[in-house]
Amino acid sequence: MAANRRMKRMASSQPGFIKLKSVSGDDSLGTTRRKRLNKNKKKNWNKNIDINDVDEFLEDIRHQERTTGGLLSEKTDESLFFLDVGPPKKAERRVAPVEVKMRRGKPVRPLRIDLILQHDSLVAAPKDVLSYQLPNAKKLRRIAQKAEHLAAKGVVPRRQKKLLNLRPVEKTESKAVTDANNNPERDFYDIWAPETKITAETQSQKQTGQ
Repeated sequence: MAANRRMKRMASSQPGFIKLKSVSGDDSLGTTRRKRLNKNKKKNWNKNIDINDVDEFLEDIRHQERTTGGLLSEKTDESLFFLDVGPPKKAERRVAPVEVKMRRGKPVRPLRIDLILQHDSLVAAPKDVLSYQLPNAKKLRRIAQKAEHLAAKGVVPRRQKKLLNLRPVEKTESKAVTDANNNPERDFYDIWAPETKITAETQSQKQTGQ
């Protein structure tokens, strides 16, 4: 037993010997315990998962679309490269005329804010979907389809049936229009006229019209 212990002690003292149980505080092997993470929630994924490589990939794609109008891998060789045949000849060299605004004999430079706001991206502007939409378009389309389906069956809609069941309005004779109070030709009582004695006969004649 003593010999076996002595041999184990000698073997452990050798420089290339690896112990099964490392002593606390000994990081010579460089092994660390793996951190256990709970990945069943979106919050933990956003907190503990590194997505920088995905963001860099998406940003690279957006940069290619802005500068070249698409992905470089989908471009043809003719659109990416050109054949250099040397400097062009003087006779064949044509410079397109550039319209330059002049003010007092000097060219007018554009404002810096205009240069900053100038659209330099090759990506087309997104289509404004709201400008082509109608309010309640889905509801109106569903009502129209239902009306066509009922018309094909020969079913009269309820609203049209109510209109057909309404009685026609009979024309009534116009009533006599009374004279307005401000008509100067109407009869009125004159308080300054001489008084006339009203007898029973005249009163009865007015009432009977005889």
